[in-house]
Amino acid sequence: METKLALVVGLVLGLIGGLVGGLAVGYNVAPQGTGTDTTALEQRISQLEGQVSTLESQISSLQSQIQEKDTKITGLQSQIEELEALVPPLTRGEWNTITTFTGSTSKTTELFYIPSGTWRINWTYTDGTLAVFGFFVYPEGETMMFVESLSTMGPSQSDTTYVYEGSGNFYIKLTSANIDQWTLTVEAFVPS
Repeated sequence: METKLALVVGLVLGLIGGLVGGLAVGYNVAPQGTGTDTTALEQRISQLEGQVSTLESQISSLQSQIQEKDTKITGLQSQIEELEALVPPLTRGEWNTITTFTGSTSKTTELFYIPSGTWRINWTYTDGTLAVFGFFVYPEGETMMFVESLSTMGPSQSDTTYVYEGSGNFYIKLTSANIDQWTLTVEAFVPS
């Protein structure tokens, strides 16, 4: 009976020791203080989750903007390719035709681009009676200071006028009277 009593006492003491040890370990592991500390942590977690949600929304918006910009870039690249197809390739070391204008009356041309500092205008006209023909070459935006001019009268003529002003955009203001037809061909020399 003594053995059984000792065994029961040992079990009870072991159980009490285990409970005390468990309480001590639980105290060290559990958050210290009152329940308000846990509430503060839960609030901070909620704030961080809100910030993560906001950032995810911003990332989604930026991805949408990037996709829109990519679509615009693709459209612009397509337009560039279309425009490049309209512009004839320039050959270095040769005269390249930039544009040709024809008509029979006075005219101001549209702008044309000269890629080099040396260019020429091949001109010709066929007359009716008492023909008058001439032109002034202006840089874009200029109406007074011309870079080259020509004035002639008389029967049908053709010649070349050289211009040493460029590169850039230019236009021609042409005067014509009593002419059946005139033609101006603008060519630029692109150095090698």
